[in-house]
Amino acid sequence: MPRFSKFKKRIESFFAPELDLKIYCTTIPDDWDTDENGNPYRGVYYCDVMFVTDMIHEYLETPVDVLFDCTFENDYFGVVDLLRAADRRIGKKRLVLLRDRTQSQAAIKIIDARLNQTGVKTSETAK
Repeated sequence: MPRFSKFKKRIESFFAPELDLKIYCTTIPDDWDTDENGNPYRGVYYCDVMFVTDMIHEYLETPVDVLFDCTFENDYFGVVDLLRAADRRIGKKRLVLLRDRTQSQAAIKIIDARLNQTGVKTSETAK
């Protein structure tokens, strides 16, 4: 697996600069879990982390012209709308559309922050 610092730099390069967002990784040692051969066992936590990591990689590799309407079937944790909300390549008009269609309160907060930074007001951000 590539170093997290390179992955972090790549993800953050897609974030809208006005947000000043950062991404962090925390590891939890699972030394107590071993398989029948004594090798460290990669349990549910590891699998969840890998799903998120794979989802982010898939998002970053998706061409920008299809990114907004692309369906990511393995987005089990709702990561894609967060990425879209923070993605500097997603313009104001699409942010407003995303705000209307997302169920993610975190994504809505990111969208509102971006729209407020650029002076765009929606019915919710004007309140």
